[in-house]
Amino acid sequence: CMVFYPECFGFIGAAPGEAQGVAEPVTGPWLQRYRTLAQETGLWLSLGGFHEYGDGEKIYNAHLIVDDQGEIKAHYRKIHLYDCPMVGLVESKQAMPGEELVAVDSPVGILGVTVCYDVRFPEVYQKLRFLHGAQILLVPSAFAVKTGRAHWETLLRSRAIETQCY
Repeated sequence: CMVFYPECFGFIGAAPGEAQGVAEPVTGPWLQRYRTLAQETGLWLSLGGFHEYGDGEKIYNAHLIVDDQGEIKAHYRKIHLYDCPMVGLVESKQAMPGEELVAVDSPVGILGVTVCYDVRFPEVYQKLRFLHGAQILLVPSAFAVKTGRAHWETLLRSRAIETQCY
């Protein structure tokens, strides 16, 4: 079995810079608690929106897949950062983009691992499906309320239809 957590599952800040204060490396104590939880329960975990320590000023918005033995099976860093001044969110002020697409085999199928705003870029999901064999597309999200209400379900359905994935 597998449990899927949302983006910012452990912390969502109310002010710029707060995420940097809770960021840690993937070897840190906070993530270790989730790795232990996976091992103790025998569950795989999808941990979307882990605040990974970056260069000291900025962080990575990471999505980790942890297996039932507590091992990190996939480590994705969000590629497309959400910069939308009209709603007051400019993610690139606090985060750095990742560079690599990630897919991983799991008990529920081959997972295409992404985060939130990546959903607006169909080529990401086409590559995950047709080059990396993804069967299930993961998009943990803390989508902005205004744009989420207007676009979220439509975008998810579009990516699923385009790739014939769940």
